[in-house]
Amino acid sequence: MAKEELLYSLKLETLDAGQILFGSGDIIQKLYFICAGEISIVLQLDNGEEIITDMLSAGSNLGAYSILKDAKQMFTIKANKYTTLMYLDRDALIHCRDEFKEINNELIKCESYIEEEGIPV
Repeated sequence: MAKEELLYSLKLETLDAGQILFGSGDIIQKLYFICAGEISIVLQLDNGEEIITDMLSAGSNLGAYSILKDAKQMFTIKANKYTTLMYLDRDALIHCRDEFKEINNELIKCESYIEEEGIPV
């Protein structure tokens, strides 16, 4: 896979303000990259209360925990304003790991962090 092919593997997704990308308990099969906008990582408590644990903006990625560990998402991801994302689905990501050493190395770091800290990234 050439780097140009990698670019063609990326898909576009947009969210309006307040729109949920995925919820707590979902299994995500995509690795998302935020191009523009802002995303809140929301912890939903049993009593219905929502706590914003973090905010991500352009240059951040999300979904690594779920796609690497095939695990349910612990948080709800919600757009704070109009947000543009690009994503790789699971098959494209696996192909990238085989073809691009630097991508594979970064994903190995994510997996190690998850294993050591037990915290999704």
